Amino acid sequence: MVQLIREFASSRSQEINRVSRVSDKIREHLMCLYYWRDSDCRNHWEGEIFSFIPVMQKLKGTHKFLSYRLIYENLFLNWADTYNSAIRTYVEKLMYKEKNLPKIGNIDRKNLYNFMNEFYTNVSEILSTEGSMVKKDVYNLIETLLSEYNISLHFLY
Repeated sequence: MVQLIREFASSRSQEINRVSRVSDKIREHLMCLYYWRDSDCRNHWEGEIFSFIPVMQKLKGTHKFLSYRLIYENLFLNWADTYNSAIRTYVEKLMYKEKNLPKIGNIDRKNLYNFMNEFYTNVSEILSTEGSMVKKDVYNLIETLLSEYNISLHFLY
């Protein structure tokens, strides 16, 4: 029996959907890492972020990966438009969902935004040129950004 392989590439819309489907999950776990970086759940959250970062397929016709701009838009910018109005709601939902974590009294919007923006900038650049990220690089990026955006939190007990 002969199997005919018809394509090795994806359409642009398939790749955009691949990126868009995981953006909420990555964002949620990044926020958990940012606010509860000393939690026992840290390894779990880092592993989830790694597993959610898509492996890109080359596009039909061009045989290139999705552009940096399209990856970045669909991972971050589509959500960033409502960031200031929605951030408190997102954090409150995380605190409700993760009942064993301390409640946050101060939501540091600016640093969280910068932390996430830098994460998505790096991930988008790598995905647009290499198509995927290895676990070690994801963990190193997270560690670097967490140390760069070191925060002082006021927890409500």
